[in-house]
Amino acid sequence: MTPSAPAVAVQPREPTRTSRLLWLAAAAAVVAVICVLAAITICQQDRIADLQAQNGRVIEVIIAPDAGLVYVPVATGGSGTIVSSREFGKAVVTVTGLPELSDTLIYELWLMGPGSVKPAGLIDASSGPQLLNLGDAAEIGLTVEPDGGSKQPTSKPVFRAPHSA
Repeated sequence: MTPSAPAVAVQPREPTRTSRLLWLAAAAAVVAVICVLAAITICQQDRIADLQAQNGRVIEVIIAPDAGLVYVPVATGGSGTIVSSREFGKAVVTVTGLPELSDTLIYELWLMGPGSVKPAGLIDASSGPQLLNLGDAAEIGLTVEPDGGSKQPTSKPVFRAPHSA
């Protein structure tokens, strides 16, 4: 048998001020990351809820008993589809196949008639369906405008159509 080494009592080291500060900083960093992730999650949930509500309003127009459909070719390429309901006073405009514009230009929707033209929203080549409140508009138009849009059309419409057949 071999003799065993004598047992040595190990005294726990007292944490140093530096090690306590490092642990505190690490804990604070973890808490900060958790807070940021929670804020992002809450914002995304709000955004999803908004999109679901918007989709519900779009569907409401599309399935309305008085829904009318208008298909419009776009002069610059692509096509536009307008589904409108006089009962709800709304239209859903979808434009596909639009050419990309330079960074200084954007497409703008317009509510037109009688005697007035009102901006109805900015879109780009990849925009999804746009829900418009029709008011007294008889037609819907689309123009190419300076980035940021205009108060009145500055170019000839690339499409213009009545919102119902």
